[in-house]
Amino acid sequence: MLLGAAGSSVVVAAEEAVSVQDLQIGDYFTLGEYNSEPIVWRYAADDDNGKLIVSDKILCIKPPGNIYKSTLLENKNFWQDSYIREWLNSTASEGEKDWGVDISYLIKDDIDTDEKGFLHVSNFSLSERSVMKQTSQWTMLPEDKLYLSENGNFNAYNAYKKYVQARPQDGGITIYYDISELPDIYAGAAHITTDTVFLLDEMQVCNMLNNLGDVRAVCANGCMYFDDNYSGKNFSYILRTPTGSTSAHINEDGVYGPRNLLDGIRPAFYLNEENAQILSGSGTAEDPYVMDGKKIEILINGEALDSDYVPVIENGIVLVPIRAVFEKMGAEVVWNDEDQSITVVKDKASAYMMISNGGIMINGEIQDLGYPVTLIDDAAYAPLTAIEKFTDTDVVWNAELMTVEIAV
Repeated sequence: MLLGAAGSSVVVAAEEAVSVQDLQIGDYFTLGEYNSEPIVWRYAADDDNGKLIVSDKILCIKPPGNIYKSTLLENKNFWQDSYIREWLNSTASEGEKDWGVDISYLIKDDIDTDEKGFLHVSNFSLSERSVMKQTSQWTMLPEDKLYLSENGNFNAYNAYKKYVQARPQDGGITIYYDISELPDIYAGAAHITTDTVFLLDEMQVCNMLNNLGDVRAVCANGCMYFDDNYSGKNFSYILRTPTGSTSAHINEDGVYGPRNLLDGIRPAFYLNEENAQILSGSGTAEDPYVMDGKKIEILINGEALDSDYVPVIENGIVLVPIRAVFEKMGAEVVWNDEDQSITVVKDKASAYMMISNGGIMINGEIQDLGYPVTLIDDAAYAPLTAIEKFTDTDVVWNAELMTVEIAV
């Protein structure tokens, strides 16, 4: 049974032909596209955050860090400020965002620095994006950011296992840990980062290796490196973990070590099972499932709400886009970016809500929503109780028909 917000009617949902809950580790599915080709993902592991989903292929090749200026590399291994992280979680249109990566001194043709964000609507529809769960997880800190540690450890993690000092021709070599050794040595200063799409860390790679037997990846169509096309070929891909003055990666042979100057991007996310549905397919590499988000319709006085933002389900709670719903009901909605708050005014009543806060203040009186107001794709979402408490009207969630009915 899917639970709606407090006070809402609930109907048991009909079972799907192929349930997302029946997914097996190793299954393949398509969701969204990149370079105008469907992205094939793979269910790689289960952990505390849920079902870990990894792109089956390397989608593109990019330089590290945040800014390339002449020979200066800034934030080259700090995930929080990495332009790769920003790009993976961005919905910006082409030309709207300059990713600040100038590597024209390295290669003849500059990597596209003003491309659209990875989550742009032309890559992922809003319903497809609702399948990706925003997740908070631990991420290691580089040596110059140890003061940001939130786990009580102030030593930097390092992937270097042993260094044999000598000239290379005399046997000098740097040895890195094997993937199988990482669970025993993966420790260091870390903090929490929150992303929808991210790069893997060492433990996620370990789980993938244990479950799938291989961590290598080939390049998807359109992967260019210098003047060479690496489509269909094994290539290295970067992890989000810093080590020494660079970041860790998995090379084309599936071996763990420090990253190259340019590395592949193999995105990952955690599945929002409540929002996901399987439309077709058998889950094999040859016939992957086709996945999409569930279509939830909002009916206000029987009329369907037409909005770019779709309702979503989180932890059994139906969340609706505040601006779209309340403006359709004749209210004025004001967003305050400074304190991340929303004010709704209708007739002589006013309501005040804040992102990540589970309360609503109506005409000066604070009430409990039962679930926090949430920012999704740059839009504020609230549970159905926000509508019920502010308008004193019935809101009915029909889980079988996937509809929210509001009678004003």
